[in-house]
Amino acid sequence: MIRRAAVALLLVPVLAGCGITQTEPFYYGDPPAMTEVDGVRVTFRLEGKKFHVLRAGSPDRSPAERLDLLFAGPTAAERAAGVFTALPDGYRIATPPTEVRDNRIVVEVAHEGGVDLDRFSDVAGEQIACSATPPRVARDVTAVVRAPDGSERGPFYC
Repeated sequence: MIRRAAVALLLVPVLAGCGITQTEPFYYGDPPAMTEVDGVRVTFRLEGKKFHVLRAGSPDRSPAERLDLLFAGPTAAERAAGVFTALPDGYRIATPPTEVRDNRIVVEVAHEGGVDLDRFSDVAGEQIACSATPPRVARDVTAVVRAPDGSERGPFYC
């Protein structure tokens, strides 16, 4: 009886750990590109990485409509889940882009205090390029951000 108890006590640590050390989750690459979606894809950030959110509506919305959703920012529920935007505060689309031409889109922005294109980081530009990319496009769209005076920042890539 004592011998069985001693053997059982010795086996507990061995069987409990099984020799596997604890590890943290690790990044294994971007999710696969979405080509067929039921909704509008808008790209935000989550834990420092690209995060696609699907919003209700036709996936074939115009670039202006898709970018309006991006510039409106994450919903309250998305923010509560940690989703955020890298777009600078207070900016809006000045002249809606009408189409993606040669996989390139120019987004003219405005701000009450004047436009400072240096506030658009590469991450913010990536969000614009990814959100502007329509579904079923073979390549991602390249985005350029333009100020009302004609100066530009970019290109940005998805």
